[in-house]
Amino acid sequence: MNIRIHLQIVGVALLSGLAFANSAPAQESAAKAEGPFQIAPYSSLADIDHATTKLEKGQHLFDYYCSSCHGVGHDHPATLALNKRYGDEKPGALMLRKDIPPNLTKYYVRTGASVMPFFRKAEINDTDLDAIATYLARGIAPPVGDH
Repeated sequence: MNIRIHLQIVGVALLSGLAFANSAPAQESAAKAEGPFQIAPYSSLADIDHATTKLEKGQHLFDYYCSSCHGVGHDHPATLALNKRYGDEKPGALMLRKDIPPNLTKYYVRTGASVMPFFRKAEINDTDLDAIATYLARGIAPPVGDH
């Protein structure tokens, strides 16, 4: 058998196997395991404008911009990478954290890290980035004198 034809057959078999492995029942069980978290549940940024507090807006913006990579579950690449990095020390899913300093969030969003892209001000403006950073720092006590 011609090597080229053989490689094509092997390639088709591999792709078929991957498609079977990613079947709907497996995806449904993964979604159930993740609980109430969803990937970008808002269809437009206009929906986010209805948030009543900076913290709520930050959560909605995080869901919109960040949760596809940083959400809860095995199908979020940044969460997997952070789980590998931190182990049992802290959760890799950023939405489960409450201790990320705002300046750290702003730095990584503007400069990127590893395979994470950076986001320009035209994509995430400073006001929205501040809301996201506030959401991820919601467990940090404000500095003395910032009331």
